[in-house]
Amino acid sequence: MKIFSTTLIALVIAVSLTACGGSEGRKEKYLEQGISKFEAGDLEKARVSFKNVLQIDPKDIKGRYWLGYTMEKLQEYRTAAGYYSAVLEIDQAHHQAKVRLARIMLMARDDKGALEKAKELLEVDPKDPDGLTIRAGVHSVRGDVTNAMADALEAYKIAPDNSLLYSTYYDGSGCEFGAGITIDDDDCPIISVFTDSRYLPMVV
Repeated sequence: MKIFSTTLIALVIAVSLTACGGSEGRKEKYLEQGISKFEAGDLEKARVSFKNVLQIDPKDIKGRYWLGYTMEKLQEYRTAAGYYSAVLEIDQAHHQAKVRLARIMLMARDDKGALEKAKELLEVDPKDPDGLTIRAGVHSVRGDVTNAMADALEAYKIAPDNSLLYSTYYDGSGCEFGAGITIDDDDCPIISVFTDSRYLPMVV
């Protein structure tokens, strides 16, 4: 009887370990599939893969972040913000989730929330180009062009290839995205942008 009990316990443990290993393996497989589909531009299939990750582990940080990123690319900004917030509930120091959430806040004209995220980033690193860029966007929303340009210029000097910098200072009536940025002889930023907007206010 003792031998039977020992064997049964060992079998249960083995099955449990196999199940856990199988879940982790499937989760990683779905995550890799999702990232691959995302990078290939197949956002709908990427969304399905990342949702499968969260079905296995609802608190998986990578799954939450990538699903948020996918929803942002699909222009479902409210949903994306929810997933980024969910990431930060678990990992308050998650840089990219914080940056992308702040950008959505700026788009929604939540300058107070965006400024809070910028401050959090700059408390960790006063030269964080993303933090400076977000703060520049807040200044822009508030009509403070001087400080917006100062932060934008500082961010550009630190990270001239930062794509976030290209997309913070335009608010058209349609769709637009930054194409390039440079600095002229007077240290003023020059930004090129593609747009289909009929109305495109520029603040720099």
